[in-house]
Amino acid sequence: MRFACLQINYPHLSDQVESAGISLFNNEWSNIYDFTPVEHASNFSLLPETAKFDTYLTRDHVSSVSNSEKVEFSSHNSIYPLTVGNRSELDGFGKSALLSLFLGRNGKHSEVDTVLKHVQKSECRLRRSKDTKMNTDTIIRIYGGAENMQNFSKFAKEGSVIGFEVEGDIDTLRKSLPQPQDILVYLSIDGTSSKDINNFFNYVDMTMST
Repeated sequence: MRFACLQINYPHLSDQVESAGISLFNNEWSNIYDFTPVEHASNFSLLPETAKFDTYLTRDHVSSVSNSEKVEFSSHNSIYPLTVGNRSELDGFGKSALLSLFLGRNGKHSEVDTVLKHVQKSECRLRRSKDTKMNTDTIIRIYGGAENMQNFSKFAKEGSVIGFEVEGDIDTLRKSLPQPQDILVYLSIDGTSSKDINNFFNYVDMTMST
């Protein structure tokens, strides 16, 4: 079995996801549990980062699906952010940092898209992402040293917090990271990045498992 982050879009997909109450950013594709592990081997692998889903379909399947739903299998148009997962070949790709977006009451997904497109242009990759709710105590524990912590707490009370583990040229990204009007953007600094990443994703994993 081989796995990858599905990149897909078609008319009304965004409406369907919203109606189902599903977050585009809680994508568990790389959190794979092997029920029958084999010693010194693996029962699954990851597809190449650039893999396109339609490559693994028969010609008849691609034709019928594309014609009936106008489906696009492209990372450029996918509503799901492309995350690379736990790919060992990407270890050492660059620095890592926690990128957090606080949506607040008026935050729009179009503003999230603006930030993510800039991340891609900066030659950085998203390893994983999570969308969660946070109270003030959790904000203090994870972002307590940040200058804008009080505003983070205010926005978190009104909306969700989306976190990304970002890898690549973090220094260049930091210099040009956009600050949309209705969301707050946080990018961890070198001295706290590892701790911030662990604290954020450990918190989300605990809350999602309870």
